Amino acid sequence: MATKNYYTISEFAKFRNININSLRYYEKLGFLTPAHIDPYTKYRYYTSQQLNELDHIMMCTDYGIPIRNLKNYLNSDGELSERTLLEDSRKLALERIDAARRDLEKIDYMLRFIEESQQYADNRGMYTRHIRERLFATIDCTGCMHDPRKSEPLLHKLYDYCREYDLNPVLPAGFIFVYHKDGFTPRLYLECTGELPDDPNTVIIPADEYLCIQTSFGNGEIMEQIAEENFDTTENSMLIMTKLMLDKITIRGVRSEYQFLPDCADRIFR
Repeated sequence: MATKNYYTISEFAKFRNININSLRYYEKLGFLTPAHIDPYTKYRYYTSQQLNELDHIMMCTDYGIPIRNLKNYLNSDGELSERTLLEDSRKLALERIDAARRDLEKIDYMLRFIEESQQYADNRGMYTRHIRERLFATIDCTGCMHDPRKSEPLLHKLYDYCREYDLNPVLPAGFIFVYHKDGFTPRLYLECTGELPDDPNTVIIPADEYLCIQTSFGNGEIMEQIAEENFDTTENSMLIMTKLMLDKITIRGVRSEYQFLPDCADRIFR
């Protein structure tokens, strides 16, 4: 074999600054088969003409298209539909841009939340706090609050709901107690950004002066106790439990804020 027109696997990999294991992986998938394999040593050799195929494989990896899907862009004659490949790559790039936008929106929202909460970090006992308008995606969690094996699947369902309605959850989940003449209905919620959908499970929580108290821990069971001991939970009132985000927190400790608003539930929950 005349080797001057062939390149070893190491030489060929260096042309595009990739690992030789990548070339072996491409071959395993059925792409970029070596131009020659020595029958005795099993050494693999490539030609310069194969760099074009390697470039298209690397295009897939650069643009997020699984290499195994490259065959979907080849016709029966082995011709590559470069336009379709680029159009699909563009769609994936736009999806990544949208995901980055949503992440940035969430980060900015959380930073603003920290800024707003920090001034109440040292509060003890009852206090009044003005809280801006919020958008909550909610789900009834009656009978599930005290059992994570039941409440966690509900939370997954709530995240699915947010994806369906293009809502962006921006803060950790919390609970709402909606009080009526027969007691209260607990709801699990996610605070979101986005447009209010035409669905009763997403509600606008109004800007108002909320009566608040903090605890070092929060769950459904202690929420009932906090409500009974500190608030006049009459019909049509609402109690929200949210996790406070501050400049500095104890990783193992959760600080919760309970926000109470009377005479409001019938204006919020349809």
